[in-house]
Amino acid sequence: RIFLCMHNHNRATCRASFFLNAMRASVPMATAARPGYVVCNDGIATLSTLSSKEWLLQMPNGAYTTARTCAGARRLFEWVTHVERTASSATSMLTDPSSPVAPIPAALPSLLAGLGSAERLRPRLDATVSAAVREFHASIGAEGELKVTVLVHWMAAPACA
Repeated sequence: RIFLCMHNHNRATCRASFFLNAMRASVPMATAARPGYVVCNDGIATLSTLSSKEWLLQMPNGAYTTARTCAGARRLFEWVTHVERTASSATSMLTDPSSPVAPIPAALPSLLAGLGSAERLRPRLDATVSAAVREFHASIGAEGELKVTVLVHWMAAPACA
C-alpha cells in the first residue's frame, strides 16, 4: 500500500495535505466544517479532515519520504531521488526478519519486485500523486506549493503466539 500526504505551503492562505494508500492520497485545508485534505486510493480521491500528522499516525508502519512541489505545484522537486529512497527503505524493511512489518516469506519476492524497485514503484506513485493533486486543485484550490509525504506499506506476517 502506498500513502501520500501533501501540504500547501502558501502560508498566507489555506493548508493542504494529500495522502496516498496503496494508492491513497489525502489533502488538507482545515476548518471544522470543510475538509482540507484529500485521500486518494488507487486513483480515486476523496476529501478528508485529518491533518497529515493525524493521518500518518493512524496508518501502518512503512517506508516514507517527504517532498515539495515546485513550478506552481506541477512538479515534485527531486522526485526521482524520493522514489529511489522510498524503494530502498521498503527493501530494507522487507528484508529485515526482525522488522515489525516483515512480510510472510512467501510474499517477499513479489513485494520486493513491486515496492523495492524504484522503476516499478514510480508509476504507482505518479498516478496517485496526479489524482490527488487534481482533486486538491479542484476542491481546495490551486494556489501555492505543496508538501508531499509518501508512505508505502504492506501486510506484515502474523505475530507468533
